[in-house]
Amino acid sequence: MLYQNFTQVAYKITTTRNEFGERIETSEAEFRCLFKQIDGYDRNNKMEFANCDSMIWAGPGDGLTEGTLVKIDDTLYLIDKVTKAKRIGSTIAQFVKCGLIRQAESIS
Repeated sequence: MLYQNFTQVAYKITTTRNEFGERIETSEAEFRCLFKQIDGYDRNNKMEFANCDSMIWAGPGDGLTEGTLVKIDDTLYLIDKVTKAKRIGSTIAQFVKCGLIRQAESIS
């Protein structure tokens, strides 16, 4: 359906914290997505993703959940909200839409 539009590469990041509380990257998994930065988004009219800086659309099997860290173009984001898109009468997700919050903290 939308898979041909998933032209950008992103990375799902797994981290741990060291004794100083800093994030240490333990692994990253590549996936394809469609990324849109929404910094200038009119938050008064469409409140679905009111607190998000960016959005991505990805495949349902990419394992994206709320709280997952994602790296796109060397910028780190936290997934704030995940919406599964399903056809009417179906229980199978066609794709997922994720609201992202930019993270100021970097990963070692």
